[in-house]
Amino acid sequence: MADMEVDRLAVQGRHLVARCGGGQAMMVFKYKDGSEELEEEDFIECEDLFGSGEEAGTKFLMKGGLKVTLSGTEYNMILTCYQNSD
Repeated sequence: MADMEVDRLAVQGRHLVARCGGGQAMMVFKYKDGSEELEEEDFIECEDLFGSGEEAGTKFLMKGGLKVTLSGTEYNMILTCYQNSD
């Protein structure tokens, strides 16, 4: 993970989400029983979604282990957000 410039990690069940390159991308990995390596499930280009990176006075936060219930269905969730110092 150090080679990928990972600056944030969050875990939700068997999934691990890593933010790479100062916010340029997020990678989603899945652990499978008996495997020594994580399997990549998704690669998300973040620059189009969130801009070119953190702005002065902001802090990126990521939290896993959350569950949300919508219309009677429970979902696993990882929260990502920017915190403004104002």
